[in-house]
Amino acid sequence: MTSEIHTPFISVIVPTYNRAHIIATTIENILAQSYKNFELIVVNDGSSDDTNKAIQPYLDKIIYIEQENKGITGARNTGIRASKGEWIALQDSDDYWDTHKLEQQVQDIADHPGLNVYFLETYLERNHLEGEVRSYEHSGFDQYLNKNQFTTFERPLSYHVKYGVAWVQTTLIRREVLFDIGLYDEWLTLFTDLDLFCRLGLKGQWGFHDKPLVKVQRVAEDKSYISSQRTNTPAKPYRNLAYILEKIRFSSELTPDEATAITKRLYNSYSGLGNELYKEGDKQGARDCFRRAMQLEKNPRITIKFLLTFLMLRHNVSEYRPVIPKGNWY
Repeated sequence: MTSEIHTPFISVIVPTYNRAHIIATTIENILAQSYKNFELIVVNDGSSDDTNKAIQPYLDKIIYIEQENKGITGARNTGIRASKGEWIALQDSDDYWDTHKLEQQVQDIADHPGLNVYFLETYLERNHLEGEVRSYEHSGFDQYLNKNQFTTFERPLSYHVKYGVAWVQTTLIRREVLFDIGLYDEWLTLFTDLDLFCRLGLKGQWGFHDKPLVKVQRVAEDKSYISSQRTNTPAKPYRNLAYILEKIRFSSELTPDEATAITKRLYNSYSGLGNELYKEGDKQGARDCFRRAMQLEKNPRITIKFLLTFLMLRHNVSEYRPVIPKGNWY
C-alpha cells in the first residue's frame, strides 16, 4: 500500500454468544489482516459457556465488552457505540475473512471517496457435503455485476428490496452514516441486516467488488435456529418484512423505481401474512392483511381471500396482529 493512499482507522465489531470453541480462531483470523490500522471490538452477549476464558489470551490486542444477553442486534449496537473508527466492519464469530479483505476495501474506497457502504462477493459454505458456492451466481442480482471488477451503485435500495443483496460480514460502512440511520433495530429477530441495508440504501453510493474475500458458514446449528423461527411461527417472517418496508415506504427520498419495488414486496408480505393468520384461525387479522394488500395492488385472488374471512369468523388472536409503525400508512 502506497503512502499516498488514505489509511482510515477501521473498527471491526464481532458479537459472540456461546462460541467458546471457535471465537479464538475468529480473533486470530481478523488480527492476521494485512491492513493493520484497525481496532477489534468483541462483544460477549451473555455467553454461558467458556467464551470469557477463550478470549483471555487476547485482552491486550482487542477491546472486550461483556453484557447481558440482548441478541445479535443489541450486541452489534454495543460494539458500534464503543467504536472509534471512521469505518465500521462487521463480522460474525464463526465466519472467515481472507487476509487481504480490509486492504482491498481500503484501496477501493480511496479510489471512490463518495462511497458510504462497500460490500464484497462471498463464498457460502452451506454444509460440509455441499461445499462452497458463490453467493451471487444464481441470485438474480448477478446480472447487474461486472465479474471480478468493482461496481458502484448510486441508488442501491431497490436491489436490496428485490434481492437482499449484501452479506453484513463483507461490508465496510461509514460510522457517521450508521448513526444517522439509527443503528440496528433491536426489535427485529429476522431480516435484521436487510432492515439495516434498506435504510442505508437511502444514504448514498455503495460499492461492490466481485472478489470473494469472505466465507460465510451456515452450519447445522444456525440452520436449525433460523428454521425454528420460521416453522414455529410461520407468520413471523412476513410480519418482520412488512415492518421493515413500512418504515421506509413513505420516505421523501424514494425514487419511483424504489417505491415500486417496495410496494411489490410489501404486497407479497401482507398476502403471505394474511395466509398464515388465516391458517391459525385469526380471520380478523388475516382480513386486515388482505385489505392492506388490496390497497397496494389489485388482484382478484386477494379480493376473494378477503371476502372469505367474513365467513365463519372464529376468534380474534390479538398477539398475531402485524406490528406496524405508527403513522398514516394508508
